[in-house]
Amino acid sequence: MTERDIAQEILEGIREIKAHKAGEKVLRTHTLREPAPPQVIRANLQLSQAAFAALMGVSVRTVQDWEQGRRKPSGPALALLRIAEQRPDAFTQIAKEDYVQERAHTGNRARFEQALVKVAEAEPPPYDALD
Repeated sequence: MTERDIAQEILEGIREIKAHKAGEKVLRTHTLREPAPPQVIRANLQLSQAAFAALMGVSVRTVQDWEQGRRKPSGPALALLRIAEQRPDAFTQIAKEDYVQERAHTGNRARFEQALVKVAEAEPPPYDALD
């Protein structure tokens, strides 16, 4: 196995960016589309606001604000919404195995346990239902 020269890779990346900005090189880009509204994603996952909030790592109030248009998800929450929409099975599986178990030790344990039961019982929609 060959050893990587990270410093050289970084310099090459910077040179590519400069060449792109100067119009000398075309870089491959991807445009991410906005995910469906949180209430649509939550309904597709068949989760209560409390269960969805627990999986997203936000408060129920935040989910309510998203759903009522008072706030818009951003940053990591937006990325999680994309995953929940495009790969609901991966979203619930990861949440069940990792994040959800960590959250069991903090906050309102009774509310969290109810959310966990709801997630465990939920059947994710088929992929074609999201297209």
